[in-house]
Amino acid sequence: MNDKVKQSIEYLKSFCSDTYTVLNSGGKDSAVIAELCRMADVLFKQVHNLTTVDAPETVYYIRSQGIEIIRPKLSMWKLIVKKMIPPTRLMRYCSAGCRIERKTKIL
Repeated sequence: MNDKVKQSIEYLKSFCSDTYTVLNSGGKDSAVIAELCRMADVLFKQVHNLTTVDAPETVYYIRSQGIEIIRPKLSMWKLIVKKMIPPTRLMRYCSAGCRIERKTKIL
């Protein structure tokens, strides 16, 4: 096991007195964090914030992994109509309805 992996595992163990919440986008970085949590043998749950414009393959993958999916109150398409403009790099409203209650540590 390389030094960075060992350091990451020790870091996760040093904080853990509770359950971590791992925000999982369905990508490789999220998979690595989840695997590090498994290797560290810490309690964690995974959560995915559905944007309603996710690639179908991503949603299939998230479901196949048994990851909890948080659905927004309004779809992206309804938000665009409501705001009368699509989100931009200067005006990001698309994740405003996808807040996770912070009862646990979030990675």
